[in-house]
Amino acid sequence: MTVPNTWVLFYVHDKEELYDLDRLQAFFTRLSERNCSVAAETEIISRAIWRQYLVNVPEADLKREDGLPFAEALEPRVSESLRERAYAYVASREEQLTASVRSIAQSSLVRGFEFSVTLAPLEGYILLSVEQERFFHANLEGLAKYRYWIRVIEETYACWHPLYAHEFTHSHALANPSWEQVRALNIPALYETAYIDISQARIYTDYSG
Repeated sequence: MTVPNTWVLFYVHDKEELYDLDRLQAFFTRLSERNCSVAAETEIISRAIWRQYLVNVPEADLKREDGLPFAEALEPRVSESLRERAYAYVASREEQLTASVRSIAQSSLVRGFEFSVTLAPLEGYILLSVEQERFFHANLEGLAKYRYWIRVIEETYACWHPLYAHEFTHSHALANPSWEQVRALNIPALYETAYIDISQARIYTDYSG
């Protein structure tokens, strides 16, 4: 079964930006400062510890099979594994790098929130992805998580100052433009939520409703 997601695509001005190691590390650090654990997608142990934490397992009872301190999986930090992956991704000019970002807040309002970040330099974009039906419910917790998600979008925009960005979901999945189309300001559709760097544009294409 497909889980309905919300995605936000950020098209950078220059594809080479996504191979700038210092900028990547600064971006991941900014995400961690929102009280998040930022880890490599493949860090299964960190994910398992975090899921125990979500169901209120006392810290003294948390287990990790490798014998290392569990606390590092529950700190607002960028994991060493992700830092190493980022270095390898830049050095080898890999096609993609994906990080898993997990809230470690004590508050039940945002406890358990998680999303992913994928950098795709060949396509010239950064992709944020979140399971909307899992988190964005019509209650106080859902509203808090949605506001948190908006802050993440703002942080990403502030860090990268992209040329163009738009949000889409399973229910509103229009064709995504290519990086070349965005550079030429040839946006093929009007999206429900879109952002454009108006200093580079002749026409402002943000549209709602």
